[in-house]
Amino acid sequence: MSPPNDDDDNKEGGESLEMMFKNVDVPNWKNQISWRSIVRSTILSVVFTFIVMKLNLTTFVIPSLNVAAGLMGFAILK
Repeated sequence: MSPPNDDDDNKEGGESLEMMFKNVDVPNWKNQISWRSIVRSTILSVVFTFIVMKLNLTTFVIPSLNVAAGLMGFAILK
């Protein structure tokens, strides 16, 4: 079985995601920042800070953020 490639989407009549946005300009970085993104990033930073502090105080090891993100994802799914 051969791996899928970009030509498979075009054969079925669908466009690839890259081709759909080929002629669309990327907005300026100032236009990409919204109040919603600021609030969400602040909430996530507070949550990650508490997770990392808890791990640091219980195991005496400073974990990387992927450990904190994994624990948060596990807690949300649980």
